[in-house]
Amino acid sequence: MSSEITIKEQRLWDYLKAKDLKAAFLTTRANVAWITGGHTNMVVMGSEIGVGTLAITPDAKYLIADNIETPRLMDEELAGQGWTPLTYPWHEGEAGAVRAFQQVAGDGKSVTDAPLPTFCRHGDSVNAVGDIARLRWSLLPEEVERYRALGAETSACMGESCKAIRPGMTEFEVAADLGKRLLEREI
Repeated sequence: MSSEITIKEQRLWDYLKAKDLKAAFLTTRANVAWITGGHTNMVVMGSEIGVGTLAITPDAKYLIADNIETPRLMDEELAGQGWTPLTYPWHEGEAGAVRAFQQVAGDGKSVTDAPLPTFCRHGDSVNAVGDIARLRWSLLPEEVERYRALGAETSACMGESCKAIRPGMTEFEVAADLGKRLLEREI
């Protein structure tokens, strides 16, 4: 595991300790990407929420996902990072996820970065979007390098797209061209 991920996990553990929390549940794409060093829990591009939740406690790290997404996430996104899968049958939906959340947090107070309706209804969890975002504000050298590379790739896409513009193209056609170039590079 990289020192970048170790530093980020320590930030989160320090936060849990300072707030006397049992666990943090990260479900948004931004926070999952942050804690995993740029990996994703995304399936639907237009959604801020991913398909799996990362649960961090002072002494363990879990992936909470259904039995369809767990193998893919463990193999493609979380390999080598020390996450333990907590899997529930896909057909159980929210009920299966809630059991896994409760298995992690028990009777302790926890925080989330996204609405977890049933779990929150029980008063066991607090949405801490701002607190978790503040943990991400100080960029590490690896993150700065990724942002620079992303900027260069995005600039290349924009340049190629601008060169492809022809008289009579609509804004939608230009946007589609740029979108295609970005998606081809997984941006």
